[in-house]
Amino acid sequence: MSTQHLQKVARFFFPLFVLLAALSSLPTVATQDKMKEPHIDHVTSENYIEYHEGSPLSNIVLTVPHDGHISPASIPHRQKGCYNSLGSRDWCDWHHSTECDLETDDPAKCRITEWPDTGASNLALVMRDTMRDITGYSPHLIINRLHRSRLDPNRERGNAAQHNAMAELSYDTYHDTIQTAQNKVQATGRPGIHFDIHGYTAHNIDNWLELGYNLQGEQLNEGDLNPLD
Repeated sequence: MSTQHLQKVARFFFPLFVLLAALSSLPTVATQDKMKEPHIDHVTSENYIEYHEGSPLSNIVLTVPHDGHISPASIPHRQKGCYNSLGSRDWCDWHHSTECDLETDDPAKCRITEWPDTGASNLALVMRDTMRDITGYSPHLIINRLHRSRLDPNRERGNAAQHNAMAELSYDTYHDTIQTAQNKVQATGRPGIHFDIHGYTAHNIDNWLELGYNLQGEQLNEGDLNPLD
């Protein structure tokens, strides 16, 4: 995906950014250019987690969990877990210390996703620059640089890191850094918003743009959604 195309995608969000600025009482550059901060990008990297610190007055957090491309030999390839059930209780075992029990294991459960997103980190960086151009403030940005076959920070810890010490350290660093950014947003005294950025490989040709609202298909089909709920 070219930089020009990424810029077009980022500009697609322009009305949303302006609405966010209005709702949070954050003047946009278009209305108060004198408030624009100098562009100083403070970037830290720890345990394969990259943090682009936002402006002190920014109330936006961007995260990229699935676009890492580092696959260290010290972190084994994530594998499907063993499904276990006991009465009404069932769980996934991610230790891989023994073979799965064929009597209780279910091939359709405890599965993993290991392929990375496409261009999500580049898109997030362009979005960050675009948001700064519009609002005058750089959002906080956290990027996981480990390949998804080694770590999936958008899953629960057992599935995500599969009990590998280095992967668990990266998992904790990722979520601790997000919490740090959210604490800084909370300190501004204004409402904040968190964008989790993904790039689906299936959309390389059709160039779809998806916004996730955590709404089920049945809810959409009811036709009675209230945007104020």
